[in-house]
Amino acid sequence: MDNAAFLWVLRDQAVDRPDYHQHDLQELDHRIEMQLDGLMAAVETSWEICSEALETGDAGEVFTAAVIAFRSHDIKKIQRVVDTGVGSTAGIRGLRSALAWLPDDLAHPWINKFLNSKELAHKLVAIGACSLRRENPGKALNRIFQRDDCREHTALYARALRLAGEIQRLDLLDDVLLGSHSEDPEVRFWAIWAAILLGRRQLVSELQPFVVNHGELQSRAIDIAFRVLPTEEARQWISSLGKNPENAATVIRACGILGDPQAVDWLIAKMDEDRYARLCGEAFTTITGVDLESQQLVRPAPASAEDEEDSGLELSDDEFLPWPDRDKLQKLWLNLSQGFTAGQRYFLGRSADIAFLHSKLEHASLRQRRWAAIELMLIDPSAPLVNVATKSI
Repeated sequence: MDNAAFLWVLRDQAVDRPDYHQHDLQELDHRIEMQLDGLMAAVETSWEICSEALETGDAGEVFTAAVIAFRSHDIKKIQRVVDTGVGSTAGIRGLRSALAWLPDDLAHPWINKFLNSKELAHKLVAIGACSLRRENPGKALNRIFQRDDCREHTALYARALRLAGEIQRLDLLDDVLLGSHSEDPEVRFWAIWAAILLGRRQLVSELQPFVVNHGELQSRAIDIAFRVLPTEEARQWISSLGKNPENAATVIRACGILGDPQAVDWLIAKMDEDRYARLCGEAFTTITGVDLESQQLVRPAPASAEDEEDSGLELSDDEFLPWPDRDKLQKLWLNLSQGFTAGQRYFLGRSADIAFLHSKLEHASLRQRRWAAIELMLIDPSAPLVNVATKSI
């Protein structure tokens, strides 16, 4: 039980890691599946352990217990794990992850049951599972937007809006636009985000508060805003952000996502600051396509790196990124820059097209694959947003 839950946590962290690729995810998925199969070999004994571990309410424990319960077809076990799981945000994450993990014949009956449940928490689990699986819940999604109680449930409303964008429910555009006027910031963000994916790119200016304000929605706002904004307007946003030194990490991310090579000289100079060096290196790669490690453009971590105080960056932002060698990159860029045009957007060294983005979905790092999926949907709005974190076995 502990091993399966721990591996789930590793996987949860891995899906956005810059040093992980698809084969790494497949290996993790195989390890999780082996642990789950082992638990199913003695299901009653395993369930006693799972039931006790459920008391923690942690997502990994709920995921493991839920998979075992659903696979056992034991209603009492399922009721126990669902009742416990819906009691917390972490538990709901574990439940929807379990439903995304299970095969169709096991998952779909429960997703449908939860979609039709009177309990809004059950609907939230089902909509979250559909989001992870990129499946269309049909009229059930329409009904959520039509019901006052569902719209008043912030988490459910926000996830439903997100799903409408992910699966290209153009028929729900009016409902999505209505959500963009919500007073709740989470609901408003996901409504704007979904509306942009559904073709209303002019709403991108409404993402500016989310780009400026630090929080869990900031990186998602940056990911889409600087892919949609006209280049000159994006530069103005970056210039405004740069007036506050505390926004340096935000500016670096925005420069990488925008893909304008005009920022490269500044990024290279900023690498002198250890606090931002790795993020600058990643932004350099995102624009130019140069792989720092394979081309031996890295330096050892500074002696002070392990003792540095928390810089305010989340571990997932730069924890697994290489340390760029500023001098080598500066020399490289003197020659490489001739092949880039300031003001033009680049993604991993290319002006993105459908064929190129599909190739990156296959071969890039997990984080780059997520970015490629967004780029692809913006180029081809008829396609749903690929979930690069889906189960890989």
